[in-house]
Formats: sequence, structure tokens, C-alpha cells
Amino acid sequence: MDRVFHARIATGRYLALLLFTFMLVYCLWVKYILIAVLWGILLLHFIEKIIHTTYTLTTDGRLLIYEGRFSRLRERPLSEVVSVERRSSMQVAGCALVRYVLITYRDGKHDALQPTDEEEFIRVLEKRRRECSL
Repeated sequence: MDRVFHARIATGRYLALLLFTFMLVYCLWVKYILIAVLWGILLLHFIEKIIHTTYTLTTDGRLLIYEGRFSRLRERPLSEVVSVERRSSMQVAGCALVRYVLITYRDGKHDALQPTDEEEFIRVLEKRRRECSL
């Protein structure tokens, strides 16, 4: 059975959402319609990405990264995964501002994912990797 993990909404995304909304309302208030339309499109794309980002681990050994209707589906075989580790981008007073799961592939490419349950995601990914290598 395929396992689907939803993306966590980080604090920075909430702040960006507030900023985009404020800029849209401000541009409408001062009647900059063309700029308001651009902010509206950007806000729509951003909300779509926040709501619909999922990471799917399939039973046939693939990782599917879906980031909404306006982005294309990325697909990677789990047999190409070299390492999976939890990381944080920056720490302030001992607290991580951004936490993510870094997946490294054989071809040197990386994916930084933010699933809601990182431990469970890593556990299932490692289990599926072992099943694929047998």
C-alpha cells in the first residue's frame, strides 16, 4: 500500500502568506490593479503549493514528490537513495528555525523535504529502501 505524507507548513511560509496577502490588499486599496493581479496570482500559486504538497512512498519503490497543480510531479526510485538524514538550516538559542529531511541520490542531487511526521517518514523510507534492495 502506498504511504502518503503531507508537507509541514513552516513558520516562514505563514509569514510569506501574510506578506503576500498584505501586498495584495494594499495594491487593491491604492488601485494598482495590474500589480494586485500579479500579487493575486503569486498568492494563489503559493496557497496551492502549501495545501497540496505531498510525498508518496510507493510499494514498488518510488518516491513521488507532488507540489500542487502548477508544478510537475517529481519521481525518484528509492534504489538511487544514498542517504537520508534529518537536518536544520539554522539554530537560534538552541532551537532550529527550519527542520527538514535531506535525501541524497547517487547522481549527486538532493531533495529537502518537510513531512509532518519526520520520524515516521524516515522509518518508512528506510524500510521501503531495504525491501527494494532485496
